[in-house]
Amino acid sequence: MNEDYEKLMVEKLTLIERYLRFMARSSIVEEIKRVATTEKRQLMWILCNGENNTEEIARRVKASVRAVQYFVEEAEQAGLIEFEKRGYPKRICDIFPPEWNLSRLKRMLKRGIEKQSMKEEGEVIESGKE
Repeated sequence: MNEDYEKLMVEKLTLIERYLRFMARSSIVEEIKRVATTEKRQLMWILCNGENNTEEIARRVKASVRAVQYFVEEAEQAGLIEFEKRGYPKRICDIFPPEWNLSRLKRMLKRGIEKQSMKEEGEVIESGKE
């Protein structure tokens, strides 16, 4: 194949992919909301980026590994998550329902990381003083 033809095919396929994503967006959002029903599950969805394994996700959201595994299994059955590496769930798309307070959820994750690093350094954290 010549290079111009390949370039044209890639452009057309990219355009088709955009159209399909646009058409499927509302059903994807509904499926995400069906699976991520609690705040912890919403945090799990955010952390399913292919970089965190299920144990790390459980630690960061303060849930059991089994709870994360249940979430991941349910999301995988819904076609929302895939595995590029064993034990490292990855969202098929970076879509977050608009009614989620995404900035608040991300702050919660960041605070959890800061608390964890403080504990690892041996500092005492008193409850209720954040």
